[in-house]
Amino acid sequence: MLGTAMLVLGVAMAEPAGREQDDAVALARKTLAGTAQVAAEGIELEKAEAVEWPDASLGCPQKDQMYAQVITPGYRVVLKAGGKTYEVHTAGGRAVLCPSAGRPAAPATRPMLGAAAKIYAAARKDLAARLNVAEGAVKVNFVRPTTWPDAGLGCPEGGQTYAPGPVKGFLIELEAEGRTYHYHADLTSARLCQTPAGPSESTK
Repeated sequence: MLGTAMLVLGVAMAEPAGREQDDAVALARKTLAGTAQVAAEGIELEKAEAVEWPDASLGCPQKDQMYAQVITPGYRVVLKAGGKTYEVHTAGGRAVLCPSAGRPAAPATRPMLGAAAKIYAAARKDLAARLNVAEGAVKVNFVRPTTWPDAGLGCPEGGQTYAPGPVKGFLIELEAEGRTYHYHADLTSARLCQTPAGPSESTK
C-alpha cells in the first residue's frame, strides 16, 4: 500500500532524455514544417535540451496574453532549415515556434526553477521504484509553485506537530498506470500524499 513518506534529495537528478526527447524533436519538426512552411526533409536538428518553463507560455509569451503560472517540464529544440535557425519550445504534447528567444527568467525565479527540476526528478524516480516500473512510464503532469501553511506540507501525519509556515514549495502531479499521484514538496524534500489538502498557489 502506498503510504506517506519523505523523500530527501541527496544529489541532483537530471530529467531523463531518450524517448521523451525524441518525441519532443519529432513534434518540433512537425510544428516547424507546418507553421513556417519548411520542407520536412530539409530540417536539421542543431540541439535539444530539457528545460522547465516558468509558465504555460513555454517561454514564448505573447503580448497582452495571460498564462497559468505553472512550472512545466519540456524541451527547447533548435532546428535549421534553408539557412535559417528556428527555436521550438515543447511541453506536454504542445509546441510553440518562437519568433525570438524567450525572455529569461527573473533572477529571483531561477533558484525556484532549479529546485523544481531536482524535486520532480526525484519524485518521479521514487514513484517508479514504488510501482516497480521504468521512470519513462511515469508522466509529469505538472509542477506547480505552492505555499504550504506549515511544515506538514499540506499532508500531515497523525499525531505530528509541525513548525508554522508559510513554507514555499511545489505541488507535483505524476501519472502512471492510469492513476495520478501527488507529491507535496518544500524546496529540498517531497512526500507522497494520497489525500492532498488545498494549498495556496503562488504566482511569484
